[in-house]
Amino acid sequence: MRTNHVSLIALLLCFTVADVFVAPAFVQGTGQIEGVVRDEQGGVLPGATLSLRNADSGVTRTVTSESDGRYV
Repeated sequence: MRTNHVSLIALLLCFTVADVFVAPAFVQGTGQIEGVVRDEQGGVLPGATLSLRNADSGVTRTVTSESDGRYV
């Protein structure tokens, strides 16, 4: 019976250690950037092109502001 307990504890320990190293690999953050494009006088700028580049992955996303200057 003692062998079964030791085996169970060893198995749980392996899963715990594996979880510490594997879990961060599955964590991927997502987010959203939004705002309003304005000129120097505070007026909105419809049709402005905005580009955002992820420095780690190199992925670039380009959007165009709406008629009220908003972008998402």
